[in-house]
Amino acid sequence: MCGILGLVVKKGSGYPCSLINKAFTQLLSLSESRGKEASGVAFYANKELMVHKAAQPATELVKTKRYQAWLKDLKRRVSMTGSGKASKTTVLIGHTRLVTNGSQEKEENNQPVITEGIAGVHNGIVVNSKILYESFSLPGNKDLSDSRLLFFLLDFFIKEGFSAKESARRLYREIEGSASIAALLSAESKLLLATNTGSLYLCSNKANNIYIFSSEKPSLKKVITKLKLERFMGEYRLRQLPAGTGAVVDIGSFQERIFSLNLKLPDLAEKDYSSRAYFSRFLDKAPAFKKDRGLNLTRCSRCILPETIPFIKFDKKGVCNYCLSHKKIRNKGREALEEVISKQRRKDGRPDSIVALSGGRDSAYALHYVKRVLKMNPIAFTFDWGMVADIARRNQARLVGKLGVEHVVVSANIQRQRKFIRQNIKAWLKKPHLGMVVLFMAGDKPAEYYVSKVARAYKINLVFLARGNQFENTDFKWGFLGLPRGEPRGVLHDLSIPGRIKFSLNSARQFILNPYYLNSALGETLFDYWTTYLVRYNFLYLWHYLSWDEAKIVSTLKNEYNWEVAKDTIQTWRIDDGTSPFYNFIYYTLAGFTENDAFRSNQVREGVLTREQALKLVNAENEPRYGAIKDYLKKVGLDYKEVISKIRAAPKLYNSV
Repeated sequence: MCGILGLVVKKGSGYPCSLINKAFTQLLSLSESRGKEASGVAFYANKELMVHKAAQPATELVKTKRYQAWLKDLKRRVSMTGSGKASKTTVLIGHTRLVTNGSQEKEENNQPVITEGIAGVHNGIVVNSKILYESFSLPGNKDLSDSRLLFFLLDFFIKEGFSAKESARRLYREIEGSASIAALLSAESKLLLATNTGSLYLCSNKANNIYIFSSEKPSLKKVITKLKLERFMGEYRLRQLPAGTGAVVDIGSFQERIFSLNLKLPDLAEKDYSSRAYFSRFLDKAPAFKKDRGLNLTRCSRCILPETIPFIKFDKKGVCNYCLSHKKIRNKGREALEEVISKQRRKDGRPDSIVALSGGRDSAYALHYVKRVLKMNPIAFTFDWGMVADIARRNQARLVGKLGVEHVVVSANIQRQRKFIRQNIKAWLKKPHLGMVVLFMAGDKPAEYYVSKVARAYKINLVFLARGNQFENTDFKWGFLGLPRGEPRGVLHDLSIPGRIKFSLNSARQFILNPYYLNSALGETLFDYWTTYLVRYNFLYLWHYLSWDEAKIVSTLKNEYNWEVAKDTIQTWRIDDGTSPFYNFIYYTLAGFTENDAFRSNQVREGVLTREQALKLVNAENEPRYGAIKDYLKKVGLDYKEVISKIRAAPKLYNSV
């Protein structure tokens, strides 16, 4: 989620202060990719702690006069001889923040977190922080950040007389979620590092006079290479701190002790995952179906697609052309999957694959399956584009924390992305067109581009994507732009060349008809188009090999990981995406259906649901999530009442009863 980093230089090591400052500053700047909403630094020397943090990206922070003054103060304190070389033991820690809870506008929520005895930085999410605040009667407001909870609780255990190692063990036994931490224990002159995901990399040299750590291996290697640190360090060792382990570094002697946090992965439980039991729970909650909620719509007599679906036709029996042309889903099978992955599986514990993790049900189950069933050693990857729902971030933390999987996050400039969304929504409202609704989701499309970059950086050849589930095809989104099939086998960038040309021309036509789209978001939109349609990828789509079973997926996640569901809807699809309540409201208001209708229709064709069950489910699933819509519009800076009223006033594709 966030980036944590640090550098410790031993007394009398002779490293130039300018080199120390450059190395730390570059490492801080490189860590910005994990979080751009706030950053902070701290150094400890001569038993004094100096902290500087602000609600701005690291690359902006390091240019400020205050940061430069901070570096000068550091140099003055550690270079007592006037030689410009470090003559005192120095500890520097840094943090780049992706906000998950606790506003960055409140300085106490940003990091490093300072308690009476600790200066600490945290990467991850603790999902039970409010409960722990109350259970241990910790100081401060329970509504503040989970990172504050971590270090207040760690401080509590240390004050109870436990060692740094035992305090860390007790901490990790209490928390639920993901946590990689670095804590300076000033009273003990020790640095404590710990992780339950493996998102910590360490570097130390044979001379035992420098110690560096970072959330990501590529950043650490880049700083060492770019500054040619090996000339000063000599022989060094770069390694990962494995999931479920900690390290205590004595700042005086530089002695490092690695220890286990005693975290054990539970056995895979066999439970009842029957679809009948699963769907009965939801069908019991769903209200009785009312004829299209007052909409005058004709639906297919076999599935539930309405007449407002693009390119739909009905035969004499009222059966739609999508049902008549449907071919049963055929997957390649587990044996074919094993044949592919066996060439990549590593037995030495090193990462052998990457799983793209949005926090939604498909990607969460994919991570579970790759780690627990396929017995691989994956890295989880998330592209946070600004509209990843908070519930998704919490579920990501649950998965990577319990599975002990390293989590690499690339964060967009979230405020800028939200500005682009705002501009495109305002443009769309000037001239509503259902084919251009996809523009609101364009910002998440570079995820595949960035996961490819991470795979190259880690030298991993196998990337799992949980897309490709043909139940979840939503071709109608592209149908509104004139494309009869926009997601071949659930994979958008597999669109045919003629399809891409038609999509491009029809999109360009809308830009000409509505020049408000020609705003500052255009450059980003073109980049999104390039990464989606023009860049070729070599990913493994899990659902092209395995049968997709909604009941098994959701039940596994709930039973094994305490996976969280939304409180305002019975559906579990798309709850990871903050945009979906808004665009589904548009589709429902203007066309009388949502993507749920397409999804459930596919299940009817495959015999998973009856038509009556599907109708009852979408009746409940299509209920507008007004609270989520209001939150979405607030994030992008638009007035809720104004936007909703304009959508309701836009032309409809149906006649009201």
